[in-house]
Amino acid sequence: MRNVQCILCRTTEFEQELYPSNVTEADLNTAVFSARRLPDKLHGRVVRCQKCGLVYTNPQVDTEYLSKLYERSTYTYEGEEYYIRRTYKRELGRLLPMLRDRSTPLSYLDIGCGNGFMLQAAKELGFADPWGVEPSTHAIERAHPSVQGLILQGMFSLSLLGEKRFDAISCFQALDHIPDPASFVEEVFRALKPGGAVLFVNHNIASLTARILKERCPMIDIEHTFLHTPSTMRSLFEREGFVDIRIHSVRNDYPLHYWAHLLPAPAWLKKPVMRVLRRSFLGRIVLPLYAGNLGLIARKPH
Repeated sequence: MRNVQCILCRTTEFEQELYPSNVTEADLNTAVFSARRLPDKLHGRVVRCQKCGLVYTNPQVDTEYLSKLYERSTYTYEGEEYYIRRTYKRELGRLLPMLRDRSTPLSYLDIGCGNGFMLQAAKELGFADPWGVEPSTHAIERAHPSVQGLILQGMFSLSLLGEKRFDAISCFQALDHIPDPASFVEEVFRALKPGGAVLFVNHNIASLTARILKERCPMIDIEHTFLHTPSTMRSLFEREGFVDIRIHSVRNDYPLHYWAHLLPAPAWLKKPVMRVLRRSFLGRIVLPLYAGNLGLIARKPH
């Protein structure tokens, strides 16, 4: 474990403990650090910076060890992939108006791309040169042959990209997992071509969902390093040089059985309910909800 500080205020002076840690060393395993697992209420010591409102875990899992956990994690949400893609493709479409002045075929990078399903969606939206970055070997092995060769394996970094630079970069539900979001956003800025645009979708710890559920909210999780509000997201991206920053609430189009998956209910009750819903027509009904996610789009100056 390592001690951290607020990435915006650069101090722990304003740190207030919200929830003590309930994690043991045995919980630091690849099953727990696999995407979209069943919520299990595991979390480290969660604090809030009383000056800027940023919520974060302190201490956090060592960066090198965390990278190994994500490299060995499993791709667990193939059953929900269609619905996730439906939501994210709609969000990615928001970038297109910001890129209308581009005269060349649009290049695109998806950070934390899983099995690359958004690379296929990007092609459908008109991006001619899509790429992905993904640490999980298991996820890349499950990629469609048409995009598998376009996925770079590892944690996002400029060294991993080489000379590649992009017109558009997306990051869906990955910023909350990054050990140093300030350096991460700085490298995203440098990976963009001048005039390029970014799309980030992540949790909003100031949302109604988070305020009602508090510690029972799925956002309070061992995997989440830093949790943002709209104001902390704006501050972070302004500091790294982005302009035309726009923040909005994200509507998620998920079937009823997946919403049941997220409910803060005991596993002994939730698992049989989910099994019934998955097999029934009722469970496949899509229920669009604003459940506490925020979206940010921004541009790198020309």
